[in-house]
Amino acid sequence: MELSGACAELVKSSESSRLQLKNELAEEKQRNAEDRTKIISQMTAYMAALLEDTGASQEARWADRVECVERDITKATTKCQKAQAVYEKSMDAWMDSEHAILAGVLKSRDGIKSKIKTDWTVSDALGPTPLVIVDEKRPLTATTER
Repeated sequence: MELSGACAELVKSSESSRLQLKNELAEEKQRNAEDRTKIISQMTAYMAALLEDTGASQEARWADRVECVERDITKATTKCQKAQAVYEKSMDAWMDSEHAILAGVLKSRDGIKSKIKTDWTVSDALGPTPLVIVDEKRPLTATTER
């Protein structure tokens, strides 16, 4: 009886140990599932924060680059506008100078025409021209006509 009681105790103890192991295994599976869920949640939050930080850094880099390009464009525009103003001022001065030169040429032309008319009038008033002066006028007239 003792042997059969010991065997019964052993079977009972083994069954109890088996049930306890089964329960422990089930609890461990449950804890592992909870831990995985927790880790996934933490990883998701970490990845979201990492992506947010990366996005913010990228936006800041782009903003810096765009600002640099805008500064360069502004400098180039200002330089171009200054050069355009200098060009326009120079062109105005050149046009004024050209008008002054043309006015001088016209005045000089009118003076020469007046002088030639006066000379012809005086020449006609003096009478026939000596042969030497007429000969000198012909080559000059021929050159002028060409």
